[in-house]
Amino acid sequence: MFGRRPRLKSLEQIGRELDALRAQQARQVFFVDDNLIGNRAQAKALLRFLAGLLRGGDLVDLAETLR
Repeated sequence: MFGRRPRLKSLEQIGRELDALRAQQARQVFFVDDNLIGNRAQAKALLRFLAGLLRGGDLVDLAETLR
């Protein structure tokens, strides 16, 4: 919004935020970002990161919600 390049959170930062939400017993998490598809490589990296958490059992509640 205030520049030519959108700011991106690192995967490590997203992981820390998910950990903090889990510590607060959050049951659902929504990703809302209208710029997500603007950087295809970052979007793929984020989705792979989240898929790895799902496979590892770290986001079991999210997986159950998606079914």
